[in-house]
Amino acid sequence: PVRGGEPYSGTLYLADFATNRPVAGATIELQAPVVPGEGFTVQATDEPGLYAVSREAGFPHDGLYDLTASVRAGDASDLVLLSG
Repeated sequence: PVRGGEPYSGTLYLADFATNRPVAGATIELQAPVVPGEGFTVQATDEPGLYAVSREAGFPHDGLYDLTASVRAGDASDLVLLSG
């Protein structure tokens, strides 16, 4: 669960579905459909498949939120719902 009213930071691990290998160098855009305002910043870390996620505006309330992730890596792209 996130804490409402505070800037958010976390990590996201991205792996290939077929091989479970980490995916490095992807472009990831995150949105929280029920949260208005600025979006998320997602940056690759030095660890393959690990991405740092932040949102300066945070979330309005404590709790769990659904996120939508648009992922592009090489020639592949996908849209993923992250529930809770």
